[in-house]
Amino acid sequence: MDVIALDREYLKLGRYTRFKLVELEAEVVEPDKVEADDRETQGRIREMVRGFRIEPYLLIHNAGIGVVTVWINLKGNFTTDDIITLEKRLDEVKLNLKDAFGNQHESIGLGEFVTLEIARRLQAAVLFKDRYGDYIKVFGALHMGEIETDKIRERLRDEYPTSYVIVGVREVKCNDGCFTAVDVVKNHVKEVAGILTSIGEWRDYRIDVAEEDLGRNLSSLEPSAMYLTIYASLFLGSPKLSKRTEEEAAGSPLDKDTAFRLRMLGLVSPVEFLALSHKILDVYDSFFRKKREKFQERKGRGEAVNPSEYMELRGELTEALEEYRTVAFFRADPPRSILEYGKEIYRLTEWENVLRSALDELAELARTHYDERFAKSQLVLTVVFGIFGIFAEIEFLEKLVGLQWALAGAAMTALALVLFYRWYMGRPYRKFWPLRQSVGEQKTQMQVRQP
Repeated sequence: MDVIALDREYLKLGRYTRFKLVELEAEVVEPDKVEADDRETQGRIREMVRGFRIEPYLLIHNAGIGVVTVWINLKGNFTTDDIITLEKRLDEVKLNLKDAFGNQHESIGLGEFVTLEIARRLQAAVLFKDRYGDYIKVFGALHMGEIETDKIRERLRDEYPTSYVIVGVREVKCNDGCFTAVDVVKNHVKEVAGILTSIGEWRDYRIDVAEEDLGRNLSSLEPSAMYLTIYASLFLGSPKLSKRTEEEAAGSPLDKDTAFRLRMLGLVSPVEFLALSHKILDVYDSFFRKKREKFQERKGRGEAVNPSEYMELRGELTEALEEYRTVAFFRADPPRSILEYGKEIYRLTEWENVLRSALDELAELARTHYDERFAKSQLVLTVVFGIFGIFAEIEFLEKLVGLQWALAGAAMTALALVLFYRWYMGRPYRKFWPLRQSVGEQKTQMQVRQP
């Protein structure tokens, strides 16, 4: 998919790498083996599906961000309510997992497994490779308990992963003559909007609100429809798409599942890069705010912040924004349109502009610091020349008021110069600090305005 959709020149840059991780077989744990509060949901999920295969993939980007994509193929005839339940609860339901090497993981949630067994291991591999020499030794140290979770967390710029749900519905069966995805959306807009937004009360939807929540259909073809929100995305198939994928599978080594997945990649791939773009801005915004707070604390204690520290932070932000700007160049639609539409939904352009304004602020802080140091150097010279001028003052005053009063006047002048010098050199310089408005404050305002 990347070779088809992404710009060739961008691919040559080698800014990211993809890996296929070890597949897992999952079995839904029996309800009586989980906590009492979870048994109802556990039982409902187990009635829908007893077991399934998990195919995890990893995308590692040059910005230091990883995206784990977990493909789960659930086979069965599901109602709208079933799909919404699976979408909301499958991440939490307890599973028994077995990987291709025979390792067993008992009664663990899917989200917990991805965080602890995949993401946390990859974080440790990157953070501790220099200490242990290679990744295998890092994994061994993890297994032996030499690397504690707290040690990993304290070295991360952002320890909290962000989850996105992408739902793929292969075919919708209805009694309204729905042949294309356009027909499905037209005749069942409440159901489709309910799946996209995970709203259990979808039957109470007003038609106009359902249409508004769906937003723009990002597919240019009738057999499928694609929708995107902040929290989830939906790929909607149709009988026409099923017929197409069957024809494609019949004339090639592909099976129907793989043929459908190739179609769905038109949505999944840009959403992966959208998640990557969002995380780059989120991580470096958090990093900037933490560094800013430390600068403020130091200045509050009267400590000097070296201009090189401002410029070092500015350099890291510049590099992050460059990575964000070149995160992906899709040359084909719908992936290109999906990525651009997603940036609007997430207000990423506004967020980018906030960080760019931080670059200007940091440059101004560094320049102001140099100006302040220069001003203080000038003051030192002024005081020195002032002290030398006192000797001329003594000689002049001695003629007017006598030596005793001349010495007293000179002493008072010297004392005034010293006191002014000590006050000026010790005062904190706050002309440009704090920033006019923090990145975090502006980001919060953007989040409040989001639908």
